[in-house]
Amino acid sequence: MDTNTGNAAPPLRRSQRFAKRVESNKPVAASQDWQHEQPPSSVQERPTCYFLAPQNITLEPAALGEPEGFADANLQCGLWSLLPDELVENILNLCTTHQLGMLETTCTYFRRSSFIDRIAKQRLKAVPRARGLKPNRKEGEHTLSLLHFVNSQSVAAAQATAVSCGAYHTAALLVPAEIADDPNTSASRDCKHSLFTFGRGFHGQLGIGTHESTSFPRLASLGFRVCSDNPDMEEETMPAVVACGSSHTASISRRGELFMWGLGSSGELGLGQWSPLELPVPRQCLVQTRIVSIAAGAHHTLAIAETGALWSCGRGRHGQLGLGGVVDSPRLTRIPTLEYVCILVTAIAAGAYHSMALTVGGALLAFGRNDHGALGTGDCVDRWTPTRVDLNGEDPEDGKCRRAVQVSCGASHTLVLVLNNGRMEVRTTGM
Repeated sequence: MDTNTGNAAPPLRRSQRFAKRVESNKPVAASQDWQHEQPPSSVQERPTCYFLAPQNITLEPAALGEPEGFADANLQCGLWSLLPDELVENILNLCTTHQLGMLETTCTYFRRSSFIDRIAKQRLKAVPRARGLKPNRKEGEHTLSLLHFVNSQSVAAAQATAVSCGAYHTAALLVPAEIADDPNTSASRDCKHSLFTFGRGFHGQLGIGTHESTSFPRLASLGFRVCSDNPDMEEETMPAVVACGSSHTASISRRGELFMWGLGSSGELGLGQWSPLELPVPRQCLVQTRIVSIAAGAHHTLAIAETGALWSCGRGRHGQLGLGGVVDSPRLTRIPTLEYVCILVTAIAAGAYHSMALTVGGALLAFGRNDHGALGTGDCVDRWTPTRVDLNGEDPEDGKCRRAVQVSCGASHTLVLVLNNGRMEVRTTGM
């Protein structure tokens, strides 16, 4: 067919530049029209961001050379606007939070519509601990970035619960190697794991019934209970979380029961005033609620209840218990200052003599010894009750939203994972 009669052909839903390329068979690089499309050099130098960074670039149809028969909305939005709303919503429901963020930051159609915002709200409602959370609009945060924070916090909270190191001993939740390495069996995901400990056992912190040390993992049992289905039989108590202090160990069962053993000279086992100073076998710590997270310091213990309440026990002479006093507490005690203002805690960490906690909203709380700046409060003054740490640092007025995702403590220093305007940062403080 003669190429000169191409104008009589039915119009195609493609740009005029591409149609000219087909007719003239010229390379795209030689097209002056295509060269005008290149974004400014300042735009090309912008770093790549896959999260929800503010988008300050707007594409004008006139600058792109608007093709014939192509509407402005289609030019900026692709073909999404041509699909039925029900189909678009079904597609978005299959996307991950990361994929939703990429769509919103690269497609004008989703930035102008409310599809992604509505889906993010629905997913937030499905997370019990995220109820009541609202995005900080003043600092540029929206619903999807808040959902990203909640998901990141959940992933971070699930890490480091299967292995923990004390001063001279280690505890880990392990499964048989032949099951874990078998990709053809579902048991590798659902099999029952067991608690193993090794290292120094002088104070009974290994939980194996003796005070002997061991250089290889040995099984430590949390005991047995009567089966709920058959009262005539017993079942083993399965561990779910483990934490090691300096010379004591704590573990949470799958039912939310708290077990402690090892050195309890300062009340770090939380078993009461008349408990043994050393306990070589796990013993259940009786509390009025289920425990979902645990952290052990040198001589103190922190615990989070299923309600989000924060409990502590052990040595408190530096304020690491957050109870407002310098006395030790031999029983797990709920921190009253957080109870009065209904602050819910989602993650905790314990250093040698200081403690850190994260709230559901991403605030960072610190209390305890601070002579080396481990609390991150900008001074060296000890804190006797949970005190909020400013995450803005040197730029308090930059308008960016920052939320703490996870925290970890060394003996005299602290590391915090911070979500800063959609990007993860690691911040440290102390010695």
